[in-house]
Amino acid sequence: GPNDGIVVSGNGTTPPNLVLAPADGLAFGRVPLGTQSGIRQATLTNTGTATANLLGFNWIGVQNGFALVGDDCPSSLLGGQSCTLDFRF
Repeated sequence: GPNDGIVVSGNGTTPPNLVLAPADGLAFGRVPLGTQSGIRQATLTNTGTATANLLGFNWIGVQNGFALVGDDCPSSLLGGQSCTLDFRF
């Protein structure tokens, strides 16, 4: 929904600029009760020049049933670098 989101926590000497795409969310379609959706991917990109030291991911306003099931994010996301987050409902 419009108030759902994800908080990425970390630190850097100059604030990095982290962008999560797609910006309009992930579409899981209809998921029958008692089943799981296929995996949908989002891309986290550091569009800044400073390194982002990723400490974790926390949900904001996300309904039960959604899960981060994998990622290929390094602990330090360099400026211009991207990684992939895998979600399932």
